[in-house]
Amino acid sequence: MDTARTLALVGMTTLFYATPGPAVLSLALSGSAFGVRRSAPYVMGLLVGLMSNLGITGLGLAVVFERFPTVGLIFRYGSLVYVLYLATKLFQPAHAADGSRRPLRFVDGIVLNLINPKAYAASLTILGAFAETGADYAASFVWIFCVLLAVGTLVDVLWLSAGAYLSRTRWSGGMPQVWNATFAGLLVLSVFVSVFWK
Repeated sequence: MDTARTLALVGMTTLFYATPGPAVLSLALSGSAFGVRRSAPYVMGLLVGLMSNLGITGLGLAVVFERFPTVGLIFRYGSLVYVLYLATKLFQPAHAADGSRRPLRFVDGIVLNLINPKAYAASLTILGAFAETGADYAASFVWIFCVLLAVGTLVDVLWLSAGAYLSRTRWSGGMPQVWNATFAGLLVLSVFVSVFWK
């Protein structure tokens, strides 16, 4: 892949991954609630889920969705239920007992990106635009995979850090809880949009 196409790939990937969606908003919320270090396993899970998502898409998930629309419907509604579950886990009062306030796990990140409609839409669009056909497909897929992993890692770390930074912005005693409420609301809204917006 030449330099111009690589830059275009980086630009499209950044546009897809950096814009608010269930994964990055959950990261901002996790950073706000628990900080960067305690959220690290969740970040790793999101990246593994994202790359698995790309691999599944590359193997022909679009054909499955086209032939069996019910499968796509299950993914959309499953993501809605799961994101609501994550939002309730993340958005807890700051004074909650330590035992009831725990960061999301590695497996939570994997599951979210395996059922995330926005992630599948991004994978389908990127592969459709940049994957070569025929004998060159495998090599182009590996290159796309590497670029997406690099961009996804950078974007995830930035969103997580932004959430952690905002939680430390204490204009008043209740400010961290305001940020958590804002991120939780945006998280739920983002998945409603991805499920119901046609």
